[in-house]
Amino acid sequence: IIDYKDSDGTKGSDTHQLFVDVKKNEKAPELMIDSVSYTGDLKPGADIMVKAILKNYGEVKAESISIKVDDATTGSDSFYKNYFTDNIYVGDIKADGKIEAKVPLTVSSQATGGNKKVNLVLTYKDTNGNDYTSTVSIYPEIIGGSSSAGSGLVINNVSQSPAQPIAGDNMQVSFDLQNKSQSDITEIKISLPGLDGSTFIPTSSEPYILVDKIAAGKTKKITIPLKVSGTIPDGLNNLSVKYSYAGNSSIDPVIIPIRDVQNDLGKNSKPKLIISKYVADSEELRAGSTFNFTFDIYNTHSSISAKNITVTITQADNIFSVTQGSNSFFINKIGPGETVQQSVELKVKSDASTKAYPLKLTIEYEYDGMQPNPETGEVGEKRTEELNLQAVENSRPVVDYVNVYSWNGSVVAGSAATLSFEFYNMGRSPLNNVIATVEGDFTKADGDMYFLGNVAEGSSSLAEFDVIPNIEGTASGVLHVSFEDSNGDKIEFTKDFTAEVMPAVTIDPGMTDGGDIGVFNPEMPVAKAAILPMWLFVILQLVIVAVFIPVTRKVLITLYKAKLRKQDQIEN
Repeated sequence: IIDYKDSDGTKGSDTHQLFVDVKKNEKAPELMIDSVSYTGDLKPGADIMVKAILKNYGEVKAESISIKVDDATTGSDSFYKNYFTDNIYVGDIKADGKIEAKVPLTVSSQATGGNKKVNLVLTYKDTNGNDYTSTVSIYPEIIGGSSSAGSGLVINNVSQSPAQPIAGDNMQVSFDLQNKSQSDITEIKISLPGLDGSTFIPTSSEPYILVDKIAAGKTKKITIPLKVSGTIPDGLNNLSVKYSYAGNSSIDPVIIPIRDVQNDLGKNSKPKLIISKYVADSEELRAGSTFNFTFDIYNTHSSISAKNITVTITQADNIFSVTQGSNSFFINKIGPGETVQQSVELKVKSDASTKAYPLKLTIEYEYDGMQPNPETGEVGEKRTEELNLQAVENSRPVVDYVNVYSWNGSVVAGSAATLSFEFYNMGRSPLNNVIATVEGDFTKADGDMYFLGNVAEGSSSLAEFDVIPNIEGTASGVLHVSFEDSNGDKIEFTKDFTAEVMPAVTIDPGMTDGGDIGVFNPEMPVAKAAILPMWLFVILQLVIVAVFIPVTRKVLITLYKAKLRKQDQIEN
């Protein structure tokens, strides 16, 4: 590729092909296998030695010759390497010379008879140190073993018990698994492909039956327990059996006929409707909430339809109730083996406690060929499915009467006060591990939380603990209350509150005489000076008494005489 620019500066490129004539190195060594032989029996499981005569057809010496087996041509159906190095060293061969190379191999015990391709890889150098590689194929013939894949094991002597299997009962299928090859067969797996429950049902959940080994020419008895499906047809049915073993996993299934199966399908049987699946669209059915309840109705019968179907949803305590319309609905028909899905919106009762509640679905239906009930005379079928749904209650905690007070009257900033409140459990289940914390303008005086413990349903608990107001004036706080509900879920809610806080009392340094501000030294009160001398005060008191007594006596006598005169006037 040639890149260039023209006179206008435009870039361009041209591509040209070059041809180089490479001639063969006539002086190179060239190794080929002149002949090959084997020691040991080429039978499954045997060790053999491959003896290859190598000849140098080149004009120069071949040096540092080594040989190995290509891994791509080994495996369970042919040979395995029986050496443990990357290569087997052979030596040097001069021009037109020969040398014997020995390669140990093991015939696979699962190998089938016939010629098997094995690639031998030769590496060597010339006298100038140039490397060369060549691959030569040989085709040793394995004697014995199976002549083709899949013919090593044969199923024979098949039997069934009982001779007439009945729908809904158990049965067994037995057969002999015979190894007709000349080598042991190992890691045998027996499975039953294609089972869907309509004919036969395995009684074990194991995916296959495992047999470690069946020796050459030997037989192993295999027994498979089964349950006969209730929907199996009368008469002849087929059971597919598949087996595989080490070195051969592509064997086609073997069809075993199961004869004389007994079932009354199409005679006296009747369809059966079941709830095969149900689900709520909400993971948590909390009290007071609504949810969509979806369920599948399955007709288990293989040939008869159910018709005129009525489904009624009820709950004894009315914990779950239909939000709109009737709690019954109609389905025209469900064919054999068919499923119909229904959905209805339900509401959880607001005061429901946490537990599982039975939800009943009553299914009434008819079908072709039905006969009246000989005892009741009713026509049709009726069955009830009971499903359990878990309801979760609504926790109803209430905090009231939040108050901050002090026993000495005033709530003072920086001083401990008491925070009290009443905690009510108005729910239907106990609340556990109730804890209170406070934040905002208040700090709990001791620790970070107050533990109320468990509060039973319908009861209350008084809580009191010390807090310290951090500001003066109107202080705002937030009371946090957390608890575990009946499900063990932790729930937290808050309650705001306020309190009036007085400023802290401080001592004015100016109240002292310049001495130590920390010493309290009040002055003693001084008595006032007397206004009159004591002797004059006593004389004045005596004079007052001497004047007061005669005056008082005269007034009382005058009043009494006036009263008597008034009384005489009334009598006359």
